[in-house]
Amino acid sequence: MATDEKEIQWKGSPTAHLKDIEQLKAERERVITRINEKRAYLHKLEEQITGLQNLVLRNERASKSGNHPPEVVELPFILVKTQPHATVDIAISEDMKLAHVESNSMFELHDDACILKAMQFCKTP
Repeated sequence: MATDEKEIQWKGSPTAHLKDIEQLKAERERVITRINEKRAYLHKLEEQITGLQNLVLRNERASKSGNHPPEVVELPFILVKTQPHATVDIAISEDMKLAHVESNSMFELHDDACILKAMQFCKTP
């Protein structure tokens, strides 16, 4: 009984092999960087979810407390931070998608996620 034997030989240059390895290493680093960026983004989203859940619990407790009107915080919201005596004019479109802010002083805008994090609502109890 005869067996068919196959022989495989490498016919490429060794430098091409090293070049391929370097390209694969560079690609691996790019992939690792993207994974780390996505992990950081996922962590940020998890914090936001926790903050929103804690705000909902706070609002439920406030509405059941018997205070009238209840001290609830509605979403979404933004905070405008500026000098104490600054004048701020905010116009919001009817569809609530655009806001125009004018001030006679420098100001900072903070969204609800930033404020909830600063208030430590984003920590898991």
